Amino acid sequence: MSSPKQIQEQMLPRLRVALGAAALTYLAIAGYFFAGTVMANADAGDLVRRRKEMDSQAKELQAQVMKARNLTESPLPKTLNSISDLQARFQKLAVANKASLVEFRSSTEVLPYLTRFNKDTKEKGWNQIEAQASLKGPVRNVIQTLADLSDMQIPFEFNSLELARDEVNEAGDAQVIANVSFRVLTHAEAGK
Repeated sequence: MSSPKQIQEQMLPRLRVALGAAALTYLAIAGYFFAGTVMANADAGDLVRRRKEMDSQAKELQAQVMKARNLTESPLPKTLNSISDLQARFQKLAVANKASLVEFRSSTEVLPYLTRFNKDTKEKGWNQIEAQASLKGPVRNVIQTLADLSDMQIPFEFNSLELARDEVNEAGDAQVIANVSFRVLTHAEAGK
């Protein structure tokens, strides 16, 4: 029969192993819950950030709607100075679409508006200014720039549009040049 001291000496290493295993199990469980908490906090932070972005976008949109409601006058070109504004907007569109406006010319003569589709017009009070532009870039970018012209909120009418291949790079991608002729409309009374 073993004495209590011998039993204690035999049980002590086993007890240490059991306590170590219990401690490791406790740490593993605590680590799991800690990781879950950290991930939940990260997800919550991401949701808060997204919510702030959405609130910011909603405020910006609301401000634009309020600005639009307060407009009493259309941003139509009124004088020859507006042609330089049109050129600047056209240039920005080209850059935004990764194309380049290589040439922009306009007449200095303001003529009464006459549409190409009728010999006379019933619309009174409108003038027109002739303009030409050359736009260069990949065909998709050039066409997108021309399509985006309608977003400028400046009335115009195309006279002609000519697309021609300009050059081909080493990869075989074609650059085109679009020669555009158009009429910019201005209100006669505002241009005086």
